[in-house]
Amino acid sequence: IFLDFFMSPDYVVEHGARQVSELYFIRHGQANFGQDEYDRLSERGGEQIRATARYFLDRSISFDAIYSGTLARQTASAEIFAAECSARGVALPARTSVEGFNEHDSASIVKALLPRMAERDPSISADMAKIFTDNSSFQRVFERTMIAWITGVERVDGVESWAEFRGSVSDSMRFITRACGRSARIAVFSSGGPIGCAAGLALDLSDEHTLRLSWQVVNASVTRFVFSGDRISLSYFNMYAHLESAGGTTLVTYR
Repeated sequence: IFLDFFMSPDYVVEHGARQVSELYFIRHGQANFGQDEYDRLSERGGEQIRATARYFLDRSISFDAIYSGTLARQTASAEIFAAECSARGVALPARTSVEGFNEHDSASIVKALLPRMAERDPSISADMAKIFTDNSSFQRVFERTMIAWITGVERVDGVESWAEFRGSVSDSMRFITRACGRSARIAVFSSGGPIGCAAGLALDLSDEHTLRLSWQVVNASVTRFVFSGDRISLSYFNMYAHLESAGGTTLVTYR
């Protein structure tokens, strides 16, 4: 893994703050959880992204490069962000799509694994019936199936493994950090899984800890890394104070 923790005082003194580039991961706004067409921003999701754009605009933080995954909720978030910036007279660079920043296919994983797991543990059936109406039931079912997936206990045909998914995130981060020069500032519009993976790689976390970290990522939250060459460090994770300031708890969502 090319990522490692490097921002020690000695490193900063040696390389200087101006030589360090910044990478901001922005999670997409709220999608249509529990609906037939999940991969679409809700009205609240758009509002969340506009609040995130205003956070950067109010601090005069501009970007040298913009990336996103290819999922509709990710690209729409990037477009709404750009429109909000444009309305304030700030033009953003053209966006580049990178499939490695797409979310894992959790719906297919859960759909494939649940029947197998329910056969071994009938108690799961009660939660299965309420996964779209009860948050606790959803979390219990989702957690058990996803842990089975990342540990390799269960394999889902036609869906990338956890190792493949994590490797794709790592490769995509390497691609954009190498493509951008020194003192660059980059924004990536992605999802909870890739953002958690990026943080887990930087902190050298286990697979399970990385997955659990990804579940904490709030819609339209900001996670910041600093990097120089192939060396990258987590600066802050899952910052969403701008959402609380804009709308209190009504703009803080996880799905």
